[in-house]
Amino acid sequence: MKRIALTGYGVLKLENLTGMKAGSQRGNLYYHWSYDYIQKRIRLHAERHDVRVALINPAYTSQTCSRCGVRDKKSRIGEIFTCRSCGVVIDADLNGAVNISHR
Repeated sequence: MKRIALTGYGVLKLENLTGMKAGSQRGNLYYHWSYDYIQKRIRLHAERHDVRVALINPAYTSQTCSRCGVRDKKSRIGEIFTCRSCGVVIDADLNGAVNISHR
């Protein structure tokens, strides 16, 4: 986390993932760490660089098109998000991250 360059950023947006526990089966790369621990580390790093951290409600970010805003749970199939309204095809995680940045 120390290698994350925060120069030039005023706000860092993170998913507000309350209730996540170490060992969760949610696809967490660092499954042996709790999200709370990771968020605390990111907050400390951000504070050192005078960057505010905002926790964003992630509800429906993986079901909403980051281009047109239409929400359809059938648009996400595995790792790919294909909007059934505007036709955009994008990595599902990237789509969710863009939606979080818009909030």
